[in-house]
Amino acid sequence: MQALRFERFGLDQLQLADVPTPQPQDHEVLVRVLAAGINPSDVKNLQGMMADSTKPPRIPGRDFAGIIEAGPANCIGEAVWGTGGELGFMRDGTHAEYVVLNAEAVVPVPPKITPEQAAASGLSIVTAWAALFDKAELKGGETVLVIGANGAVGSMASQLAGWAGARVIGVDRSGENRSRADVMVNSSAATFEQDLRSAVGDGVHVAFDTVGDPMFQVAMGALHDDGRMVAITAPKDSEVCFDMLRFYRRNLSLLGLNTLAVDSLE
Repeated sequence: MQALRFERFGLDQLQLADVPTPQPQDHEVLVRVLAAGINPSDVKNLQGMMADSTKPPRIPGRDFAGIIEAGPANCIGEAVWGTGGELGFMRDGTHAEYVVLNAEAVVPVPPKITPEQAAASGLSIVTAWAALFDKAELKGGETVLVIGANGAVGSMASQLAGWAGARVIGVDRSGENRSRADVMVNSSAATFEQDLRSAVGDGVHVAFDTVGDPMFQVAMGALHDDGRMVAITAPKDSEVCFDMLRFYRRNLSLLGLNTLAVDSLE
């Protein structure tokens, strides 16, 4: 089969190569890839920024949609999609004609959804779901602040939170509301701090930070008593600063979500 593959780190090291078609083992399926997404983490992986998780040579790619061609008899020919925490990092990924996965890690493609649409949604949906419901345990009637609401993960989080009955306040560098948030706050505006205070009032129940520094402090400061904050990114030096006295006196929670540890199997 043909696949995109790198033998050493660097954007100029990605090559189209002929490699053996992988063979599924017990409890695995072979998927013929019809479409594959590209995530920021795929680019960082190629650049060597995630070298602690990846050892070349490697086929990158986390998201996919395709047709099962080998595996359990009842799955053959089924259109599926998904994403994998290990895919493209600890094992070869989806930027190839075929990929092998755990049979339980593929999900049927919903009706009216194209392979391209499914492949572009995998990691964003899984990350947003894990952050809001698995980590923060968001409930209907609560208010959630989504930092980076117009981004892929932020947009999915805003829509999922709305679906769950929560009120959604989005923050993004543009005043444009592509996320369907109930309120959108422009972080580039001169009146940002005032606009945010007006939007959050006494505080939000959940804050989801998809951007990192300097928005980490903004998200943490917007929490109401007993509020929960989920972070999926970090500044370059990996360090942040916040008011510890406020943190424990208000009984706040800070939760990290490693997207390399979540996939459609979850």
